[in-house]
Amino acid sequence: ASDYDLEEMRSIGSLMQTSSHCGLGATAPNPVLDTLDRFPQIYRRRLTGKGFEPAFDLDAALTDARRIAGREDDTAPVGVQS
Repeated sequence: ASDYDLEEMRSIGSLMQTSSHCGLGATAPNPVLDTLDRFPQIYRRRLTGKGFEPAFDLDAALTDARRIAGREDDTAPVGVQS
């Protein structure tokens, strides 16, 4: 994660609060937004010196799906490791 991601979390949380039509949607981001405001050092500590290690290999998952579906052709979707 980066500083950009923290700002995205704030932006999405605010959007949810203002645009949700139900109480759950309007209040769901509160814990995240509150901790971002009150304990920013917790998030910052997680950003410092941490490298990104992919937790999910989309290409491997698609390889299995292509095999199961019999889609070993050039038009089958190709993933990117993320």
